[in-house]
Amino acid sequence: MPVTVSPRTTTIEQVLDPIADGISQLIVLCEQADKEDVVLPDLAPHCTMVVASTLQFANIGRDTAKDSKDEFTQKEMPPACDMVEKSGESMIQAAVQMRDNPMDGSARVLLVEAARGVLNGTARVLEVLDEKTVKDICVYAQRVIERLDIVSQITTNDQLVEVFQTLSPDLVGLSNSAGSRVGELTDAGAREKLQSEVSNVGKLGDALVSTLKSFVGNPASVAGKEQLRLAVEGLKRTAAEIQRLVRIKVLKEYKTELLRLGNKNALIDAHLQLIAQAVHSPSYAQQAGDFKTNVDAVLSNSLQVAAQCLQPGRAAAIRSTVDRIRDLQGQMAQAEAACRADPGNAQAAAHLRGVADELQAQFDVLQRQVD
Repeated sequence: MPVTVSPRTTTIEQVLDPIADGISQLIVLCEQADKEDVVLPDLAPHCTMVVASTLQFANIGRDTAKDSKDEFTQKEMPPACDMVEKSGESMIQAAVQMRDNPMDGSARVLLVEAARGVLNGTARVLEVLDEKTVKDICVYAQRVIERLDIVSQITTNDQLVEVFQTLSPDLVGLSNSAGSRVGELTDAGAREKLQSEVSNVGKLGDALVSTLKSFVGNPASVAGKEQLRLAVEGLKRTAAEIQRLVRIKVLKEYKTELLRLGNKNALIDAHLQLIAQAVHSPSYAQQAGDFKTNVDAVLSNSLQVAAQCLQPGRAAAIRSTVDRIRDLQGQMAQAEAACRADPGNAQAAAHLRGVADELQAQFDVLQRQVD
């Protein structure tokens, strides 16, 4: 089970890196125990401590999803929290089984898989939280842009006060949220660019207030109108650039990971091409498990690309294809079961091949959509 990609922020690194290191050591210990036929120490206390710490993030994730109005957060957070909780339960269960029966090989396998599930689930919880942070910044930026569109219509002090009663909170929100994001970024170049734009929010906001006051005092002034236009456009550009920086940075990281998933797409294609013959192979269960792992990795990262797409239509198309692939996965599982139950049934084999062909076609569509 590969660990899903996560944006590189200080919070995610500080949380995930220690867990990843611990699980890597755990995997090494289990592998050595298998090879050398040695007894592992009691891992239950350590596993209980790891699970307890990760459950804290799962609880935060559930609370966030419950309070959020964002559809993506509501949809993606609960499954991630479920993975953390269920994998944590399995991890502790396996550790207890190994303590009671240190030579239980199946318990070792369960422990490793559960530990990976805890790591994957925690990573996904943090990713969704991070994506929500990015979206919150973008919402502030968009509100600033929209409110600035009506600034040029101001001609009285009353209108000036009214506009800034709504614009000022959004400017403060944009500055604070984007400023916090600066401290989270681990990429020096991205951090420097975003910091520059955050600084511009305060400077250009002050300049806009001063220009507006002068303009309201003399609305007939041609020079005043031009200064107001320049002030509005400058602040709008800054808000749009902040929006672009926080979104494109994350999207770039997700797409880079998708390129690294190219070998998984190749494995998926190979599995689908041999599906009708391989279903009767003794090693098919392992092949099917690897296939599902690769599919889950590709779909998860595709959804992350969709979440950061600037074009709503493209995001909807990616999600639709992912949903179709998941539906076909269910159909393929049923078709595989039918083939195994009746090995000589040519009709069942043909149906399985047909489902596999359509699944392969949908993966081709998905690859074009995320490129």
